Amino acid sequence: KTHLLMSLAHAFRARGLKALYARAETFTNHVVSAIRAGEMSIFRQTYRNVDVLLIDDVHVFSRKGATQEEFFHTFNT
Repeated sequence: KTHLLMSLAHAFRARGLKALYARAETFTNHVVSAIRAGEMSIFRQTYRNVDVLLIDDVHVFSRKGATQEEFFHTFNT
């Protein structure tokens, strides 16, 4: 499935859309780093200003409250 998501990201980009592929673990690490550095606005700009957001292995979010909440708001945006 990882290869399929990466292929989708490539296909969306080829059509001129801004697509971002990220592993759930990477998303979580970015959330934690942004919180610690006080740079949530940069994080939000990176993940929310795309046409297509592809997250691989979302089950990783299962016990990560802050990540789940941030993903929820990112998804809604």
